[in-house]
Amino acid sequence: FSLLALIYGTLPIYSGRVTIKRQGGDSQNETKSIIEIIRGKNGIPHIYADSREDAKFGIGYVHAQDRLWQMDFTRRLGHGRLSEIFGERTLEIDKFMRALQFDEMVQRAEERRTPEERTDLAAYADAVNYVATNFPLPIEYSLLNFQFEEWKSEDSACMASLLGFLMSSDGQELLRSNLRQLLGQELAESMLMFAEGQYGDVHLPHVNENDMPNVKLEGNITHEILTQGMAHTVDVVNKRTSETELKKTMEFEHPDTTASNAWAVGGEHTASGSPLIACDPHLSNGIPSHWYLLEYQVNGTEEHILGGSILGVPGITMGRSRSIAWCVTNGQGDVIDFYIMKMNDDKTKYLHDGAWKDMKIQEETIAVRDSEDYRLSVRRSHQGIFMNDLLDGMGLVMKRQ
Repeated sequence: FSLLALIYGTLPIYSGRVTIKRQGGDSQNETKSIIEIIRGKNGIPHIYADSREDAKFGIGYVHAQDRLWQMDFTRRLGHGRLSEIFGERTLEIDKFMRALQFDEMVQRAEERRTPEERTDLAAYADAVNYVATNFPLPIEYSLLNFQFEEWKSEDSACMASLLGFLMSSDGQELLRSNLRQLLGQELAESMLMFAEGQYGDVHLPHVNENDMPNVKLEGNITHEILTQGMAHTVDVVNKRTSETELKKTMEFEHPDTTASNAWAVGGEHTASGSPLIACDPHLSNGIPSHWYLLEYQVNGTEEHILGGSILGVPGITMGRSRSIAWCVTNGQGDVIDFYIMKMNDDKTKYLHDGAWKDMKIQEETIAVRDSEDYRLSVRRSHQGIFMNDLLDGMGLVMKRQ
């Protein structure tokens, strides 16, 4: 009974009307503005505010009211601070995230912010901290026995950077390298041509003769020649490597669990006579979701927007106003490059153009619950960050655009 009481005591109110009085002015006891939030039968919030800043405060309020634990977990993931809560079980994750140097990217983004963006993020952060201070924290804080830390604008930027990284691509460079080592140059390229759809909607190693009519052919290639060539390719693959090893290699960077697309239909093709727009932004399913549906309106203005928001971001990522609708999808641009560089024995120098150059080394301290702090040396070359401490001593350098 006590556990149930604890759980229910931390749940937000999903029905009715909430009126928030923002404090400010010459005295902190003076009411600065009033924000009204109404939740419908499905719990989706509708925010009514007298200014854009108040609307952003309202977004932060409902995000934190419903998803504070998810937000806290995600920002800690981006900052490489999960081990402060979970101990050694998340140390490898923190090491990887610290090596990626998200905090440095966040700092550069903060320097480019417009005054309006700074105001929006500050109002959002104020709301998150207001909820964390004035309402019971989610049950995870009690179960894991830790305290909420003040939300800052940098945390929102970190969550956005993390999302961008998860949606980025490296052009399957590591996959290509692994396949070449496993199968040899010629056979690896043959495999990749199928994997990239250059022969139509036919993909190894799942191809069979029934797929042949769907294969696009060019030049003097016939279905018979292609069938014989594929049989030879599969035969060579089977002789050089086991099915398990090949499957593991192909899935190393090609899990094929998500898709990304966007489309629009003109009004002449719809039942209503109005255009339709839809998209899939290439985010995998999760519980809780990446998305949060809401509506907000700035009273007395044309700013009335509803749609899907992303946690940590004070706005609507995909949605519509009274006059336009918009959506996003992942362009899957190749923004990550990998290099293999030779290091000296003590990992302080790397070889470039026949000369040894000094690495730039930054020391990171990762706090680990119920254990000693972990010291991580993040090493850099002129091309990017060495991932060698994470990948068993390989001189692998990652460069992000």
